[in-house]
Amino acid sequence: MDYDSFTWAPVIKVQVGRGVPAEPHAREWNAKNEFSGPPREKPKRLGSWEKYAQVLLLANEFMFVD
Repeated sequence: MDYDSFTWAPVIKVQVGRGVPAEPHAREWNAKNEFSGPPREKPKRLGSWEKYAQVLLLANEFMFVD
C-alpha cells in the first residue's frame, strides 16, 4: 500500500422521493465495480533530464512568471 491507494469501496445510491420523476441515469454507483485497480504494468521511471525538468517546473520561481 502506498500514498495513493485506498482500501474502502463506497456504494452511492440515489433515492427518489414520492411523486418525483426518476432520472434516466444510473441510480447506484459502486466503486468496487467502477475502478479497475492498480495498473497492470509499472510506469517507466523518469530519466535524469525528466527529473530535472520536473524540479524546475515545481520551483517557486516558475509559479510567479508574469
